Amino acid sequence: MTVEEVEKITQLLTNNKELFVWTAEDMSSIDSRVMSHKLSVCKEARSITQKKRRMGEEKRVVATLKVQKLLEVGFIKEIHYTTWLENVVLVKMSNGQ
Repeated sequence: MTVEEVEKITQLLTNNKELFVWTAEDMSSIDSRVMSHKLSVCKEARSITQKKRRMGEEKRVVATLKVQKLLEVGFIKEIHYTTWLENVVLVKMSNGQ
């Protein structure tokens, strides 16, 4: 892209920043009939349970806070699977958080 194209796109995005979701709280107004994700598992598929991985205290606190925020705004809901487990994976953001 040329410098002019980058500047135009940057200006367009800056002028319309209210159209983007910045926090989990911003997502609470999204109607699940418009956009949603669900785990579709083939009934014939064999369940595989991952070995539970231990997290350090700092990571556990961060993960709990993030999940709690998403639960509070209704963006996610708790589902109980008796034979299926997926470990939480934290990824460091570019700003170091």
